[in-house]
This record gives sequence, structure tokens and C-alpha cells, in this order.
Amino acid sequence: MEATPRKKKIPAEVPLPREEVPAPEGITGYAVPPGSGVAVLTGGKSSRMGQDKALLTLGDHSTFYDRICAKMGFIPERFLSVNASQDLLAPGYTAVPDQHPGTGPMGGILSVLDRFAGQRLLVVACDMPCFTAREGARLLSLHRDEDALVPVVDGRWQPLAAVYAPGMASLFREALRCGERRLRSVIARAHYRLVEIGEEEASNYLNINTPEEFAEFLQQADGKTISAH
Repeated sequence: MEATPRKKKIPAEVPLPREEVPAPEGITGYAVPPGSGVAVLTGGKSSRMGQDKALLTLGDHSTFYDRICAKMGFIPERFLSVNASQDLLAPGYTAVPDQHPGTGPMGGILSVLDRFAGQRLLVVACDMPCFTAREGARLLSLHRDEDALVPVVDGRWQPLAAVYAPGMASLFREALRCGERRLRSVIARAHYRLVEIGEEEASNYLNINTPEEFAEFLQQADGKTISAH
């Protein structure tokens, strides 16, 4: 009989009383726990977009992946998950080629976890241009001893803007061996917790998948600054 998944929903704010790394300048109330890392995912197929989403250009001439990498630059250990066809670089980031091509984001995350020596890895997809440094620091500060800390927006899990512990690597590896690629299905077999995201933070989790969505995003962002905090 399959074991009952262990999960908890936790409130949006849970302080962690321990030594921490200061959050970025301008961000108050959160600090980054030691042993934290980040992986920016850029290696998706971008099939619905018709071009590499990592290289989509914003109004300030930065690309999607440039923008996310700059925002997450305060996190001590930084990785850029890439596929074999990409030649992307970011200052302070270690590029990690996907060792499991054709397996979706799970393969890219596993490839980084296999290189990661810390305790908690924030994963952020490059197609989330509104995801802020503040939200990244907040999620890392909420992580305790679970294998996965997953935000939930309007009932929808956000596994591509979540925190993973190294213990998830073995579960992902076994899932890929069995042909399972759905992140949520594998997370549900782990020790995980869900974080309900309120209305004020929900915009962090906007992701852009199609040319129409990108055009609408640029139109709405015209004349506005996409926050780094």
C-alpha cells in the first residue's frame, strides 16, 4: 500500500530563529538561511512561444533570464539550468547542462541538485518576469526540513517557483527511470509543505507561455518598472 503523503499547509509568514544571510538591500523582514542556493531554469522547449523564452527582451532591453538572474544574485550559490542548444551565461552563476534531456523541468532540476552541496535550492523558471528578490528571500526563509516547499496560487501548485532539498534528487531520479515526469506527482510522494500565496504576492507567479501573453504583458508593463524587490 502506498504511504500517505506527508504534507502541511503553513501560513505565509513563519519566522526562522537561526543565523541567516541578509536579504537584498531594500528588502525587510526576510533573511536567507545558510546553505541556500538558486537555480534559474532556462532549458525548456518554449514550443508554445515559438522562440527561446529565456531570450525574450523586456522594455529595458534585458532578457527574461538576465532579469531573473540579476534579481536572485543575492543568493549565495547560483546555477543556470540550460539545455544542449543554449550558450547562456550570467555573472556569478554556474551553467549546468541538463543531463536528462527530453524529460521536462524535472531533468533540469535533478541535474542541478546533483551539483548542489547546500540544504535548500530555490528553483525559478525564467518565464516568470515578475518574480522578485523579495519573494525569493521569503520562500527560502520559510523552508525548514521538508523535501519540497511549494507555493499555491488560487489552488494551483507552483513547482517551478519552489524550494527543494537535496533529498528530492533520489525521488526525481527514480521517477525519471519509471517514465514519470510530472513534478506534482513526485512531490506528493515526498515530505512536502504548501504555502498559500495571497493576492498581494500572486503577481510573482505570472508566467508567460505564448506570443499573445508576452504581447499583453509588454503592453501592461509599458511605462512601468518591473520590480527587482
